[in-house]
Amino acid sequence: MTLSDRLQACAGRTAARLAAEQRDDGSFGPSHENLASYVKVPSLFLAAGRWDVADRALGFAAERFMQEDGGFPTPHLPAAHPGQAGGWIAMAAQRLGRFEVSSPAWGHFRRHFHPELGGCCVEGPYEAGAERQVDMLMTAHLGTCALFFGDGEIAHRSEQLLVRFLDQQPDPKAHILLRMNGRGELVGDFDAGRAATHEIRADAANQGWFHIGYPVAFLGLLHRVTTSGEALRAARGYLEFALACPPLPGELLAHEVAWAAAILGEIAEAPRYFDLSVEIARNLIASQGTGGLWREGEAEPHECFDLSAEIALWLLEIARVAPIACRPERSRAEVTSTAWRRGVGAWSLRR
Repeated sequence: MTLSDRLQACAGRTAARLAAEQRDDGSFGPSHENLASYVKVPSLFLAAGRWDVADRALGFAAERFMQEDGGFPTPHLPAAHPGQAGGWIAMAAQRLGRFEVSSPAWGHFRRHFHPELGGCCVEGPYEAGAERQVDMLMTAHLGTCALFFGDGEIAHRSEQLLVRFLDQQPDPKAHILLRMNGRGELVGDFDAGRAATHEIRADAANQGWFHIGYPVAFLGLLHRVTTSGEALRAARGYLEFALACPPLPGELLAHEVAWAAAILGEIAEAPRYFDLSVEIARNLIASQGTGGLWREGEAEPHECFDLSAEIALWLLEIARVAPIACRPERSRAEVTSTAWRRGVGAWSLRR
């Protein structure tokens, strides 16, 4: 059995469970009245080859939640931002050919673009004269959506801003500041209660590692299209920071870093990037519940579905990366948890 087989089997359990929960109208029933239950599910179903259930889920989300201007409400999730749900749904709808959904959803999300800074406003659509901050996570999300819709200007400007974020970091070995104000200055002064959306520290556990993972993934995807050296430099800079974060590989919210490290490992032919991706992926597989979901019974139903759909999606994306997919799986005892930090290939490119 290869690692790809294990990744696909794990994600397949999630997709099967969610498909079994789906009703004829595309909903998941009265326990899932929150948009968060539906935002990422269509993308997972598409990756798993279940176009039928993807179309039903997306159709329900659009009919139930899409507003007249093409926007979607902000889901009740700890790290949710205005526009985030619309971006996910727009990408899935574009792949499904549901242009009556993708066009207005992208049109609304595109309004979050900050024309002066080049990134994504976190408070809502850009308004001239209004104070708007941009952040790394939403800029990567906007840039990835722009790739789906062929908007080269927004994709390139998002790349430029993420490069600028990296170059302006005051202490990139210790922490990464995630937000920038309208004057182009990193936001380093914030209340402790807002730290989760403003900073990632190298030495702290239980953080939103996706704030680092999504920018790396977007920059890698953009580099595949443009061969931009700056995109690759910034992606490697952020991933080097992730490699220096001891708590990261064992945490659920590192799922997007696993995907990003697989992308960059393939581009840069870097074994230790694959090692990080594989270690996180193994931990995610091991922590999946018997029902095919993550945190079932611990988190609210909509949080459980949102997290599970995203983890399974990234596991399927990792399984597609050839240098990972073709490797025979080994037992966990054969690979130490510190191999990736030493730069020793737990998943060496050598056969």
